[in-house]
Amino acid sequence: MKAWTDLEKFILSEAKVASNRGISSRNLSLKESIDLLVNLGTISVDVAEELQSLRQYRNVIVHSPSQVEPSSTTKSILLARQLLARLHSRRPTPL
Repeated sequence: MKAWTDLEKFILSEAKVASNRGISSRNLSLKESIDLLVNLGTISVDVAEELQSLRQYRNVIVHSPSQVEPSSTTKSILLARQLLARLHSRRPTPL
């Protein structure tokens, strides 16, 4: 969950920065944040699809834990960490 929480926090933060530029004045859901970042070209459609897949998997873990396979959880944690590292590496360095 920590890997997912870190990734979710990053996505919401990036969307908040974009929305503070006048795109939206309200807090966005995670799905809306992902869509916004795709529309702005901040993330690719491929990354968005991976994020949406992880978001859906997280919901299964929370709402139907008996359906979760340990091996798929390990893969999802690794994917979340990889995505976060890729997203951090694309982020411009603040001045």
